[in-house]
Amino acid sequence: MSEPETASNPALGGHSGQWGLSAILIGSLVMLAFPMVVGLEFGSLAGAYNSPDYVTLAHIDLGVIGAYSLVAGVFVLAGLSLLSAIIGLRHAARSRQPAGLAVGGFFIGVSAVLLTALLLIITNECATWVRGWQKELIAIEAKKQSIKR
Repeated sequence: MSEPETASNPALGGHSGQWGLSAILIGSLVMLAFPMVVGLEFGSLAGAYNSPDYVTLAHIDLGVIGAYSLVAGVFVLAGLSLLSAIIGLRHAARSRQPAGLAVGGFFIGVSAVLLTALLLIITNECATWVRGWQKELIAIEAKKQSIKR
């Protein structure tokens, strides 16, 4: 007769699959958020460039800080996905459990980290462009002030 399903039976699995599933879900969230964040960054740049009368220098500073904060949050999620997959793989190897979900989570976690690194590169380029534009706005404002005097 077979042994009933209990927590003491290591052949039942579970933990590595749960860790792998969490890695898949969190990594998938990061992968879905990537195009939205890139679109948000480019959209806000286009909006600021097309209506410079409504954008102040403080808005630009706040936008850059917000963009880097958003990337940091996405990096934390991507790292958490990868960490969950690694924990699932270790648990599967140690408990001789099936590692399918953990392996899938590992590849999705690595993909999420790579996409977030690409997002950081895009954010750096956007911040460089907007800081240059901010310097142009400062020069224009200084020129206006000198003409008024």
